[in-house]
Amino acid sequence: MRHPISILKTRVARRKASAVVETIFGIAFLLPLALLVIDGVFVLLAFMWNHDACCFAARTASNGPPNIVKPGEPRKRALEALSSASYPRSFMTIQPNIEVTEEVKPGTDSDVFGGTVDGTVTVATVAAAHPPFLLLGMLRQKEILVKSSQTYPFTGTLSTSSSVPLKH
Repeated sequence: MRHPISILKTRVARRKASAVVETIFGIAFLLPLALLVIDGVFVLLAFMWNHDACCFAARTASNGPPNIVKPGEPRKRALEALSSASYPRSFMTIQPNIEVTEEVKPGTDSDVFGGTVDGTVTVATVAAAHPPFLLLGMLRQKEILVKSSQTYPFTGTLSTSSSVPLKH
């Protein structure tokens, strides 16, 4: 017959061994899960920063003369705004091929060649997110694209000497 103390030591040793095995398997399961959650947070942050940069670019593009007065100006202002926007370039990049569209509606007091002009400027941006851990490998992609589109109104005035007709 075994001594009661030796039986107790054996039980304690078995408990310690099973606790070590459970801890190892728990870490092996929880660590990849935690890394995926961190990757998801990085993608969410990239979406939020892209959205903010798109808002800033659309607001800046709407603060100036429209395309019918100075062709290409809204796009130029939007690109300048994106180049000066602050976002973390370490894990996301905003693609340079942004879309800038404009809808111009003549105001109530406009004739064929002048008056107030109302409209909207829409800027659409695409950002590439680069999460640092497992997500890109699981999706077998180099980057995750997040898109944003923002529309801002503008109001301007055209002189009656302008050669750009507002109505057909």
